[in-house]
Amino acid sequence: MKKIVLTGGSCSGKTSIAYLLEQAFPGEVVVVKEVATTLLKGDFPVPPADHADFETWQTYFEQAILPVQIALEDAHAMLAGPEVKLMICDRGLLDVDAYVPGCSAEILQRHGLTSTSALDRYDLVIHLVSLAVADPEKYGQIGNEYRFETLERATQLEHRCQVAWQKHPNRIIIDEADWSKKTNQVIELVREFLARLDSAKLDK
Repeated sequence: MKKIVLTGGSCSGKTSIAYLLEQAFPGEVVVVKEVATTLLKGDFPVPPADHADFETWQTYFEQAILPVQIALEDAHAMLAGPEVKLMICDRGLLDVDAYVPGCSAEILQRHGLTSTSALDRYDLVIHLVSLAVADPEKYGQIGNEYRFETLERATQLEHRCQVAWQKHPNRIIIDEADWSKKTNQVIELVREFLARLDSAKLDK
């Protein structure tokens, strides 16, 4: 099964677009939901943003996210039926470096992975630019109720996220503030990706 990562800063539309892809390609794709939101819904403790040890907390949080992300991806792959061609991941393993720069190598090593093998897990990276950068006036007005990043923090995370995935050989950045255009671009990308998979099968 092929894997696509939807990545990008806060308020970039990842979760909503993952849902739309599931609806657009019923039976052909399986979605791995964002682990961070799942943990926060499960009462993972969150300090105030001005807490003296907030960065230490962020490291603990990323240490919790990564093994769950690995397990979810592997479990979805194992349980998917033969008709499922594509896994859509709402964030991927290297997003850790957006939140705690340079932390991924150490955490990945604990689970027998390297930055290279983490990149190799994904066939395509679609980076959705955050509204914090694309249209700051709209930032925070829609989306995830568990989002708590300020505009300044969200802008920082957007740039860090681009750096975290810059070595992936197949990355596409969608810098579009208009929601309809953004979703249509992603849906068309995935449609083309699936078409190439079908074409490859026919050529065998």
